Amino acid sequence: MRKIIGKQWWIKVLAVALAIALNMGALDGIVNGILAGLNATARVNSTQPAYADPGDGSFSPTVFDPNHDETSTLTFRFDYDHNVRIDLLKGGQVIKTLDDEAFYRGDYTSPESKMAGQESRDITNHYTWDGKDNNGEPMDDGMYSIKMTPLDEWSEYPLIADVRVRNIPHTPVIRKPPGKHPVSGRSH
Repeated sequence: MRKIIGKQWWIKVLAVALAIALNMGALDGIVNGILAGLNATARVNSTQPAYADPGDGSFSPTVFDPNHDETSTLTFRFDYDHNVRIDLLKGGQVIKTLDDEAFYRGDYTSPESKMAGQESRDITNHYTWDGKDNNGEPMDDGMYSIKMTPLDEWSEYPLIADVRVRNIPHTPVIRKPPGKHPVSGRSH
């Protein structure tokens, strides 16, 4: 009876350990460790992690008024060089393509380049949006997103940043015609 309970316990422990390893993405590390111990050259899942690219960015200012010719600039970094499609979204739906193929530099430096003495690149990219439609008219008030989709193997990981358009109507300046002051009766 003790041998049966002991076997079931180890099977449960092994099953839980494998489930945790799979959930945490560590199984490829375990397999690679075993392969390294066997002096094997094959690697499992040796690609760069997806979270490292295409980058992250934010707009400044986060609220702007295109009705008064204000703009907002997205500042972002990419790990790798990318050609990207830039789309404008509202409510998660693409309402306009702003650029079919824009190129931005990444700041990845290969280990070989670092060993050769090349400094890491410190590249910050910028994209400025004027908040206007195809006719040059300010977009409606609301929250918009700029989506930059890499046109390469990183296309599943677009950069998405939010910005709010808030149109403040132009206030006309009312000038009084020259005349007499209503209280004193004197001319201005």
